[in-house]
Amino acid sequence: MKPFIISIIVISCLIFINLLLFTYEKFIKKNIYYSILPIKFILKTILLPYYYPKFFLILVILGGIIFIIIFFFKENEKAEKEAKDPNARLNECLETIKFNKKTKFEEFPLMNFNKFYNSDVYYFVRDYYICASNKSYLPCGASNDIVSLVAIKNVLDFGARFIDLDIFYYRPDNTFSSMKEKQLYIPSAFDNKNKIVVGLVSGDSLMTLEGSETPSYLDFEEVCTLISKEAFKQKRNKFPLFLYLNIQFESSLLEQKVYEILLNKFRARFLPAKYGFMRQNLGEIPIIDVEGKLILILSKKPRNPNLFELSNGINNEKDMRFYNVSMTNSQMNYGGIKTIAIEPDTDIVEKTKFNLSRINIKNSFDTNNVDTPKSDLKNLEPDECLELGFNFICMNFQLWEDGKMEKYMNFFKESPFVVKNEKLRYIPKPPKPIKKQTPAVDSSLRINEIHNGFGNFDI
Repeated sequence: MKPFIISIIVISCLIFINLLLFTYEKFIKKNIYYSILPIKFILKTILLPYYYPKFFLILVILGGIIFIIIFFFKENEKAEKEAKDPNARLNECLETIKFNKKTKFEEFPLMNFNKFYNSDVYYFVRDYYICASNKSYLPCGASNDIVSLVAIKNVLDFGARFIDLDIFYYRPDNTFSSMKEKQLYIPSAFDNKNKIVVGLVSGDSLMTLEGSETPSYLDFEEVCTLISKEAFKQKRNKFPLFLYLNIQFESSLLEQKVYEILLNKFRARFLPAKYGFMRQNLGEIPIIDVEGKLILILSKKPRNPNLFELSNGINNEKDMRFYNVSMTNSQMNYGGIKTIAIEPDTDIVEKTKFNLSRINIKNSFDTNNVDTPKSDLKNLEPDECLELGFNFICMNFQLWEDGKMEKYMNFFKESPFVVKNEKLRYIPKPPKPIKKQTPAVDSSLRINEIHNGFGNFDI
């Protein structure tokens, strides 16, 4: 219980006892009529500081002293606890924000054989299911449709801690000196006047709305401003945020712009330098090291060294440290994730145990989306993906009609981070002890003769 609340209770009890004694002396003992007792009691209670200022001042001073004493002992106890356990601060943090209500916090440092395991480490990032969004900037469908900052805000409000963005380049109309220059302009990634934007890309250009020639996009800098403001406000600031950037251009120049925007908007949120340049398996980062941080994952290795330094992981089939599965519509129609899980030489659970993993659906182009919004979207079956241990099950948050989002939200209703069960986590075990050989066995392994480098064993 907080010291402030305790001190208030103590002062209230003292005042109440005093009022009882006062009532007894003034009213009951002297046989005053009981009919006026309630009125005088209320008046004396309200006007206590007026009638007995010295006594009231003593009570206030006494309460203040009690508050200071309790606060001192609490802080001293907290300091001693942190000295014994370096992770005590995180325990308190997790308890305050209900990081995972279903998990007993005393189990966090528990890996019974501390001799063979670092007891100062909590769960790793890979040990959690994390609420994740697919194409977070889409408020409706994925074909000839709008993009929206509000969609990103809503996804964050729902608890998503994995934001998925497609980034491209675009030269705004106001950068052209004349209509002729605009008409003759050929998009190029190397044009310095191009800006970084968020939007769906088809081929080598941004998708446009049906019946319009104007591309549908969001300014990447504005998107980052919104995310930095919304993702880490109030109690959310203790949770890490994973930002996945699907880079759809080949230009070190434009990647430098991406780097500058990210650095400007999330300067204090990046992981420590030891995790830069993708030095370490992203899944093996202790959860304590990502508290309130931004983890940057890219769709490919960047050409720009500055952006490469900021990145913590890449989506690369040859590098399984970020294991990614993208389902197509045809796969979803004919068996879903289970069709991949039963393929030869595919042990998905083993991959998700050791690496950070994501599963999503590739949006397909469908012109029917114009007349029937969201007809081009599908959602994964959460239960099947949870059984395989995927950290990020990227869902289309705008699609609730099929009931899958409701299941997903119910799973994360207590927290956007939920610890996997033991069968889906890698828990290191101590090596088996080596059996000491008996003298009888040892003496039977004798070399009688050596001929031309070969031994003649009598076993």
